[in-house]
Amino acid sequence: MIGGLMGGIRCGWAWLYLAISVALTAREADALVVFSDDFESDVASISSGWGNASTGISLTTDVPSSSGGRKSLQLDAGLGGSALLYHPLPLNYSRLFYRYYVKYEGTEYHHTGGMIGGYDPPTPWPQGDAGLKGIRDNGDRLVTVSLEIPEANRLDFYNNWIDMQGATYQGLYYGRQLIQDLNIAVPNQWTCVELMVTLNTPATASNGELTVWINGDEVANFRSGTPTGYWDAAGDWRMRSGSPAFGGFRWRDTTSLGLNWVKLQNFDATTRVWFDDVVVATERIGCLPEPRCAASLGCGVILLAALARGRSGKGHASRELSKRPRIASQPLWSTSSGPDPGSSR
Repeated sequence: MIGGLMGGIRCGWAWLYLAISVALTAREADALVVFSDDFESDVASISSGWGNASTGISLTTDVPSSSGGRKSLQLDAGLGGSALLYHPLPLNYSRLFYRYYVKYEGTEYHHTGGMIGGYDPPTPWPQGDAGLKGIRDNGDRLVTVSLEIPEANRLDFYNNWIDMQGATYQGLYYGRQLIQDLNIAVPNQWTCVELMVTLNTPATASNGELTVWINGDEVANFRSGTPTGYWDAAGDWRMRSGSPAFGGFRWRDTTSLGLNWVKLQNFDATTRVWFDDVVVATERIGCLPEPRCAASLGCGVILLAALARGRSGKGHASRELSKRPRIASQPLWSTSSGPDPGSSR
């Protein structure tokens, strides 16, 4: 009897893994998905699929608990080095959602995390942006949004755009931080990160937006009217109740600049970083659901059938897009004395 039960469990998990694998493959054909990678192939195929890859790339069997795969991406940079994957997107986009899972080995990093941005004109390789304010000497434009560990166990942005605030450092503009007051800890565990970037339209407006979710919970939403705070002397945003409202982002001064690349990077660090289940889409994808189903044959069959039905009527089995993302009832950073950034959404 015990042997039969164990066989059923093994069979059930086999069905469950098959169902999830089908889902992850099918999502790439969905019209909402611009790019995705679950890192289940080999390094050569992954590097080719991204379009631009460095050394220091490998695969491991350490994956998020909610992942349907068996592999994740590992980036090893080393002191003075850089390990990265860069993918040029097929079009210029005014709004994109970028979901990825990340696990940091330690806290000593420099420009390490997930990045999304745009170059005008677009290039199939990553460009440097140190010291720039959204424009090069030759007139080329750029915008970058990077979520990384600037110090200790804290996630923050390091963004570069045309309307950066604050003074220069030795005549140069460096990336601005926005959520330094939140102290978002990132211990040595898998974290689901979601970014939403909306570029301003028209180019003269300050109606650009930026939202970050951590493990499905909205951490911060920057748009015209929220949150309240101020730009400090260094050009970094400080949240403070009772201060003036955020004025919105003027990410660009020409609509020929769009979001047209994503990147995963580990830079100048002896510690490793892992990534998995990357999705870029025109609508929010949300985090992968944690497995709740009992390990049984019936469970696997039911899940497989549900995924196969899909919502497109054409065998679409996207686990990513058929589930509604988990939305926090209130953003983690909001307070009773401050505005509710979800009140108008």
